[in-house]
Amino acid sequence: MLIMKKNGLSKKYYPNGRLLSEVIFKDGKEIGILKGYSQTGKLQGEIPYNNGVIEGIVKVYYENGKVQEESTYKNGMKNGITKFYDENGNFLKQANFVDDKQVD
Repeated sequence: MLIMKKNGLSKKYYPNGRLLSEVIFKDGKEIGILKGYSQTGKLQGEIPYNNGVIEGIVKVYYENGKVQEESTYKNGMKNGITKFYDENGNFLKQANFVDDKQVD
């Protein structure tokens, strides 16, 4: 049996036809930045992938486009500082994570 691995740009859509998410696949694994969108078409989040594993800075956005949260991921888990912001983009607080567990 031949198993085809997904390659190229993959897009998913809401029932209303608006874009839900987009990401590039290589050999069946996500690479680059997965972008997720709200039903109104606004960017909700960006998730960096390396060979199918979340790796880098994950960003979550408010509907107004300001960053709500920035988290560092290593080997698919939250590792390092996560920063939180209010709807105006002002820094609120930060937390430190090791292997998806808050340590402070």
